[in-house]
Amino acid sequence: MIEVKYGIPREGVLTSSERAQRIEESLKKHLIKNQNLEMQKVVEQGSDADFLIVYGQGPVTPGNLRENSEVQGDLNVYCRLNAVAAAAIYRRGLTTKIILTGGKTGGEDLDSEAGLMKDILVNEYSIPIEAIVVEDAAKNTLQNYANSLEMEGGIKSDSRVMHLAAPHHTARVHMMAKIFGLDGPTFSSEQVLRAEFDSAIRGDDYSAENNILGFDANQARIISQEMHILFNADDNPNFFQRAIAENRWTEGLILMPEYWIMQASAVKDPERFKIILENLQHFEEILPLQEIEEGVEIHPHPLGRKFNYQEEVLNPFLQRYDIDLSQIDLGDTAQLQNLMDRLRMIPRNLSPNVWQGKYGSEYALHGNPVEEWLPLIIPDIQILIDGLRQTSGKATLQRPELVRQLIIPADSWLAERGISLDQVNWNDPESLNLLKDNINKLI
Repeated sequence: MIEVKYGIPREGVLTSSERAQRIEESLKKHLIKNQNLEMQKVVEQGSDADFLIVYGQGPVTPGNLRENSEVQGDLNVYCRLNAVAAAAIYRRGLTTKIILTGGKTGGEDLDSEAGLMKDILVNEYSIPIEAIVVEDAAKNTLQNYANSLEMEGGIKSDSRVMHLAAPHHTARVHMMAKIFGLDGPTFSSEQVLRAEFDSAIRGDDYSAENNILGFDANQARIISQEMHILFNADDNPNFFQRAIAENRWTEGLILMPEYWIMQASAVKDPERFKIILENLQHFEEILPLQEIEEGVEIHPHPLGRKFNYQEEVLNPFLQRYDIDLSQIDLGDTAQLQNLMDRLRMIPRNLSPNVWQGKYGSEYALHGNPVEEWLPLIIPDIQILIDGLRQTSGKATLQRPELVRQLIIPADSWLAERGISLDQVNWNDPESLNLLKDNINKLI
């Protein structure tokens, strides 16, 4: 990413990344409360939902949440905003319980995202411990859903559910919630807090009756201003990179059943899995077109249209494992359980880190040497080769384009060494095998 320079001369001038880092640290500091403030009585609970699911944002880093904090680890500003917004929703009486999700993304020596958010809710915003459920065993959003459905005191079939996530996370959260049968209102932390601070921004009454988070009007205005910069991709390259990685994750979850279907089948209740399959049968998704110029689509998105998920994605995938959903009676518990067992055995052979932005396009943006991350994509090239050979050279699940996107950041590096990506036929297994062999020779 090109670093935007502000002002001349260079000495003492911040790059866009440095400025964004300062905004993130400043906003996090303004959100921290070093003591549990006395606030007005919480509004009567449960008027809108039984559960609010709050999705963490990693990673957890070494440090302290606030002065004299006994927990180990610190949250980034995106995760802290989620916790503050959750406090606002609870104190407004919009949910009975809060499910906090997020694992140990900082390593075993540090607390989990969910545990750190709980500490904020209890020790900074007076949320009762009995109103909080912690789900910190999951390693991703899919496992969050499965675990939330299984835990004692968790979500039931008739539970009313709301979802709260960082702005760049809401689309994927909403999509997966629909699939898991947990459809409900989905809010971003920015939405919630802007609404909470609206009266202070307008200069209206922001007295104790209207203020349930303990910030004065000036603090509310500062937080709102800094959120505006934080969630502006033009001003904040850190947020831009998170949004790009999130888009890749969402597209991967749509197109790659081999990454997530075994996790969905891990739910213990066959009836819940039946709901998932039934939702998939009627699941249609529309993804935006990538670029429009004078009414003409420049780079068509492979899914820039409505499509039938079961016919175009799920069924072709299951056929590779000799599974035909049309031959399975979902009302028969034994058949349903057998299907779940078979799906759990499907190898999770898609590199999950592709979608987490650890390498590929996002990894390259961090300036890491191509030699470090290009070898990690070799297994994905091989998966594509195997898939094309199994289907007689027919592109399936749009994987050729996805793999191409992973390698594109190495285009110049490869060209300097005599390998032209323009000469690669991404739908030809032999052409891809030659590319793989040539890359292996270089690295």
